[in-house]
Amino acid sequence: MRQCRGTTLFLIEYDVAIVDSVKHATGPLLIEIEKSPGSTIGISLTQKWVRGNRSIIVIDIVKPASIADRCGALHCGDQINAIDQKLFDNISLFEANTVLRSCTGDFCRIEVTPSNIILEQSNEIRVQPSPNRTSLNEHNRQTFYRPPSINNTNWTTRNSYQNIAKK
Repeated sequence: MRQCRGTTLFLIEYDVAIVDSVKHATGPLLIEIEKSPGSTIGISLTQKWVRGNRSIIVIDIVKPASIADRCGALHCGDQINAIDQKLFDNISLFEANTVLRSCTGDFCRIEVTPSNIILEQSNEIRVQPSPNRTSLNEHNRQTFYRPPSINNTNWTTRNSYQNIAKK
């Protein structure tokens, strides 16, 4: 490559899982993502204000080609309900980003309410972007698991109330 003159263009292709259960969700989802310890999953959070002057934490950006992008279950506008069982009720954006950064193990478990459900439930008032860009319905709760392998396009749906063993 050092001997090449001019511009070299690389095209990186990757698979994004499309899970019908996520597209047609009617309630909160528990998403489990396997990742390398210490790595980030590739999302930025923001604070959204909804009816009753109540704030919620939502996904602001899903970094292209990140673990979150490749898993196909996390989207901009999805409400974060919890990360690794730390609830996001009445949490500030700073605290939410701290919890997100503390997700350093082999797995990151994120409980989200898809954005289409949020829009149905409330009228949006205003959005406060992240300055650094850095009670659930038990009948609809599912876990979507996919190891972070580019070649693996299979998903396993698990009941979130089972003990999930690492492979």
